[in-house]
Amino acid sequence: FRFHREHGRQRHSAQWKRNRRNARSFEEEYSFPLSPIPFPLRTMTLSSMFAGKMHALLCRQWGARVKGRDWYDCLWFVKKNIPLDMLFLEDKLRDSGHWQEKRTFGEDDFNALYAARAASVDIEAARDDVRPFLRDPSALSFWSNELFASLVERFRFAARSKVSGAS
Repeated sequence: FRFHREHGRQRHSAQWKRNRRNARSFEEEYSFPLSPIPFPLRTMTLSSMFAGKMHALLCRQWGARVKGRDWYDCLWFVKKNIPLDMLFLEDKLRDSGHWQEKRTFGEDDFNALYAARAASVDIEAARDDVRPFLRDPSALSFWSNELFASLVERFRFAARSKVSGAS
């Protein structure tokens, strides 16, 4: 869905994307921002957003291209101690065909997939993708396969049952 509005010589636009796939087990939270006027706002929890980001990081197939912003976001979620919504991640993986086992996708399964991806990411390409968005790109000098591999020890997991948390 695209929205364009002309105001004088300025053009404003916004774009909304809706995922048409079936993975709908994400958790939601509600809030009431007060500015510019009070209104209800329904959003995904950070835990579910993290799961969506990890699905992209693990499964994105752009050939030789790397989306360094996925890795940047991964670092942000881990630094903030956001737990990974395993139910939503499993549903996304099943929906995309990346998990076809009959058993539940577990922490060990995630760690194995993540470790393989972290070991194979082209760090220089990831840096190049992120660099234009940073005020101080020197922070990227610490990016390495070892840095990303070390995150395996820092991931937190939010397990939910399919009955209690499904939306």
